[in-house]
Amino acid sequence: MFSKSGVATSVGAKVLPPGRPKAKCAPSGGSAVHAVTSVGAIDYRLAFDLAPVGLVLSRNRAIVDCNTRLCEMFTQSRELLIGQTFQVLYPSRQEYERTGARIAPILNTRGDYADDRVMKRGNGETFWCHVTGRALNRAAPHEAGIWTFLDLSSRRPVKAELTAREREVAAWLMD
Repeated sequence: MFSKSGVATSVGAKVLPPGRPKAKCAPSGGSAVHAVTSVGAIDYRLAFDLAPVGLVLSRNRAIVDCNTRLCEMFTQSRELLIGQTFQVLYPSRQEYERTGARIAPILNTRGDYADDRVMKRGNGETFWCHVTGRALNRAAPHEAGIWTFLDLSSRRPVKAELTAREREVAAWLMD
């Protein structure tokens, strides 16, 4: 959930059943980190940060929080992304606006949305990305959301520089 200031707050800790072993998790660069505390509660912040897909919590299409994988994928630091709109992840402002308008009625009806689209890294490189999102309030779908990003570039490279319209048509064809 979000606080009134728009900052992500903890959802609460879930306790593992008695007798269940405590898990450890080692991030790619270093020593083991406890994903489960000594009393058995899951460390949701650590799980969020180390998830194998990019994760974003959003409010009004702005990034409230994001994880390590998203920062790696988009070659941006967390500090630079927090507070920015999703526009910084799109190849153009027009695509950002068009996508927002296109997905709002779907989020309003279903509550979730997924597609493959061309996104832009911080260094300007474009890449195919599978994006999935869930609106926390269907009546106001962009008000708050949870989004995942999966880099598809190893399976689907962007082979030519496409126009914004060509990328939109390609994304529709890939669905």
